[in-house]
Amino acid sequence: NAGSEMLTSVDPPTDLQVTDLGHLGPLRIRWKAPLILTSQRLCVVRYMLSYCNVDSTNCKRVITKQLEYTDGFNLNKGIKVKIQTFVREQCTNRTELHSDWAETVYRPPMEGHVDSKVRDLQCIVYNLEYMDCRWQNGMSA
Repeated sequence: NAGSEMLTSVDPPTDLQVTDLGHLGPLRIRWKAPLILTSQRLCVVRYMLSYCNVDSTNCKRVITKQLEYTDGFNLNKGIKVKIQTFVREQCTNRTELHSDWAETVYRPPMEGHVDSKVRDLQCIVYNLEYMDCRWQNGMSA
């Protein structure tokens, strides 16, 4: 029976993607379950997600059963995302297994449309109350 085989190791999630939702900060992180887990019905599967700006050592960690997660980011910098699979219960003889990390770095595009009147736009938000923006005139300005 394919759903009752004991696992001795587990692979990391696949197809890790970071998508800009176009709302000035929120990014969606998505992944797919490891292929071997699609036939394992007795497993309790969780994912440990770790993410932060590339120059930060203060990464957030989230444990979830979902295959996506959304949070706000500073889009002036790249974002480092890591994820690993945790499996336990009957399919592992009640021990907990975890995979290696799958990693990606997302770098938001800093250039806008080539015909834009504004280029190199950068904004800083202060205490969620004030925003200071600076830019250069674009080609059609």
